[in-house]
Amino acid sequence: MNFKKFYFENIDNFIPANVWEKAIASNDELKVAVELMAKINKLFPDGEIYIVGGVPRDLLMGNDVDDVDLATNIPFAELSKHFELRDISKAGAQPVHKLNYKDFSFDLAQFRVDSKTQGRSNNVSTLTNKFEEDSARRDITINSFGLTAEGKIMDYQNGIADMNNKVIKAVGNAKERFLEDASRILRIVRFAAKLGFGIESETRQAIIDMKDILSDRNVISNEAISKEFYKAAKSGKTLRNFMEGLADVDILKNIMPEFTAMEGMMHNLIHHPEGGGKVLGHILECLSASTFSDPVINLGVLFHDFGKATTYKQVDDKHTYHGHEGAGVPIVEGIFKRMVFPDLSAEDKKSILNAVANHMLVHNLNGLNVKTLTKLVNDPGWEVLKSVSYCDE
Repeated sequence: MNFKKFYFENIDNFIPANVWEKAIASNDELKVAVELMAKINKLFPDGEIYIVGGVPRDLLMGNDVDDVDLATNIPFAELSKHFELRDISKAGAQPVHKLNYKDFSFDLAQFRVDSKTQGRSNNVSTLTNKFEEDSARRDITINSFGLTAEGKIMDYQNGIADMNNKVIKAVGNAKERFLEDASRILRIVRFAAKLGFGIESETRQAIIDMKDILSDRNVISNEAISKEFYKAAKSGKTLRNFMEGLADVDILKNIMPEFTAMEGMMHNLIHHPEGGGKVLGHILECLSASTFSDPVINLGVLFHDFGKATTYKQVDDKHTYHGHEGAGVPIVEGIFKRMVFPDLSAEDKKSILNAVANHMLVHNLNGLNVKTLTKLVNDPGWEVLKSVSYCDE
């Protein structure tokens, strides 16, 4: 993470001019969005429109930006007289339209406040004219910024202070935010893992107090849980931090028991001195060794040794896991069945299972006959297998 604290120390809350100009020049989507906002500001001088979501945060941290989302208090009916809009609201509960401009399509939301009903799907939005009220319904403070066409940050939730302090903090009352959307518990742990931040003490305590709602499938689906694992798996180190963060707040055992089932299992130090000689320590070190940004590879790294949970034997003070690669296949198939992982294609899942089943073969390529080696290399999942085995090695 390219963390530059001086970005946050501008008294007027403006993105530094050199950063703002460089970002616009290097990102066509952002450039068009700023042009669109300027045009809307000219058409509706009494209205407001901001870039929201992850873009302001990433600009403040000196990172590349993508997926520009907008929010406004200008009625869609008025905007539709000048621009092409398409309603993508969910049953009308969350007022969001697609606005097509030039070669881009932007998600445009109306400023709103949400109901306090448990579960995001049950929320009913009420429009508001104030961005301050809209920002108060968001999940964490560093995701609550608004960004003007001039690069000014609107920070009503003290997100800049939290970035300076390197903490992830829920907006407002953390327990209310989690009742509105239970996946926010996992998002907070994931953002802390991604950015290397701590979790603010009251927010962390709320996670611990409310962790049981993650076991209620009427409140959060397995698909929603798996999406957070998938997003974390865009970096091996982030996925490692995510797993450790979930364990720290006592969540991991309830949503991925296949991992915690190996707690206390040891390796022979002559073969696996890393991670304190522990099986889980080895898996975490493999994730740290990953330089890949492909979630398929990093999930393969996470899952590759899950078969050790059912194959452990101790012989003459030696720890063995013979056949763990084959035993891991039905375990990971069970995870896919339970958690669904909708972001993984059937081919992705097949490649991960291939890596689980065959990673031990790659450590002995010179000992394989030509037929077996040819079959491995010609398999569509070879690149995933090779990458997972590299991290394992």
